[in-house]
Amino acid sequence: MTDRKTLKPDDLEALFAAARGRAPEARPAFLATLAEGAAAASAAQRPNLQVTPAVPPVRDAGWTALVWRALGGWPGTAGLAAASLAGVAIGLAGLGPFEAIVRPAEAAVEMLPAFDLAQLAGEG
Repeated sequence: MTDRKTLKPDDLEALFAAARGRAPEARPAFLATLAEGAAAASAAQRPNLQVTPAVPPVRDAGWTALVWRALGGWPGTAGLAAASLAGVAIGLAGLGPFEAIVRPAEAAVEMLPAFDLAQLAGEG
């Protein structure tokens, strides 16, 4: 069968068709032994298996509990409180006039110190 000289592609198709034609059947004694072994192995691994729900059922706790869960519990609410406190502190301290924020005096640099537009026009 592994001899490539005698096996043709049509022979291979015939072998596949024969294999598709009949399904292998397991003996009932083997299936019973397999089921018993699986049950024994499962019982040995987890002798006192108790199924508990992952999340306890929540009773109707009201709208505050819904908001609390929507904010993410303690971590989300702590972050929100820290950001709110920072905003209040910045607001109370003030950031100075808007012009100082947009164009601070320290950053103003004159690119051509001795250049005047009058020189460009030819005057003087």
